[in-house]
Amino acid sequence: MKRTKKMFLLAYVGAMILLPKIALALDIDWGVVISGGSGGSGGMGGGGLSNNSYGLPGGSIYGIVEGILYWMLGILSIVSVIGFIIAGIMYLTAAGEETQAGKAKKAMLYSIIGVIVGLSGFVVFKAAQYMLSGESF
Repeated sequence: MKRTKKMFLLAYVGAMILLPKIALALDIDWGVVISGGSGGSGGMGGGGLSNNSYGLPGGSIYGIVEGILYWMLGILSIVSVIGFIIAGIMYLTAAGEETQAGKAKKAMLYSIIGVIVGLSGFVVFKAAQYMLSGESF
């Protein structure tokens, strides 16, 4: 049991170390048009947001919401993979014990339900985007 706890702790720490690196490596297009100010890139440079002539961050609300949605979808995918791995380890370490195997199966089911809910939110967002813009699927 102590070995399993150590493995879970190691997986958790590894995920917390890798999650920001993966999230920051995503190239998110915030839908920003960089305004040509004096001196080139407009102030903030890379990262999607730029300063306008008033010093405020530029960008559309839709672009910001879409960026947040993609961040959340990336985090959901990482958490779901970790959930699948943890449920698999729980099932393997059950060693035929029915209560532990049942807990592992429930964890896998909840992980699958979480992925379905997350992806359905993404589909609803995209459907609303197409409906509001007048485009077809």
